[in-house]
Amino acid sequence: MVENKKIEFLEQDHIYLVDGVITPSLTQIIKLINGSKYDFVNKDILEQARDFGILVHKDIETQKFETESGKKWKELTNELDLSVVYNELQLYLEIDNKVVCCGTCDNLMLQKSTNTYWLLDTKNTAKLCKKDHIIQLNAYRTMIKQRLGINVSYLGIVHLPPKELEKSKVVMFDIAENETLEKIKGVL
Repeated sequence: MVENKKIEFLEQDHIYLVDGVITPSLTQIIKLINGSKYDFVNKDILEQARDFGILVHKDIETQKFETESGKKWKELTNELDLSVVYNELQLYLEIDNKVVCCGTCDNLMLQKSTNTYWLLDTKNTAKLCKKDHIIQLNAYRTMIKQRLGINVSYLGIVHLPPKELEKSKVVMFDIAENETLEKIKGVL
């Protein structure tokens, strides 16, 4: 494991700093790779969705589970025998010894029965964008390996569609670390 640098997140401007240097977010890198899927969505709708997502993430982070989405998240992760190791873990990715982006991983979990690590991100959208999520999860997996020395065995999205909460589920993704790093290198 390498020495870790200091990460700061300026929430109001959604800016990451690594050792005081402005660093792109993983979301910005993914937009360069796949384009933005929200360019044509009404700004007010995006703000409402963002605010709802923040509310659900805070509910899960604090483990209060006061929202219906938070309760569903707890139910789904309990069914998998998962316990939280880290919530809202800020990380950075290095390629060729250079910091290239930062991100905040929702949940690093431990499955107690198998002693394996799971990386779960929570999405409160009607539909998943799998081509974005596979990059996000694999980049976080690499960041966790680089920063913490932990090998994550499973990648998933806890999908909590707000208007159809009964359809909530954990969607698993393949480990595709090399392909992900090549895609990121391609836009640097």
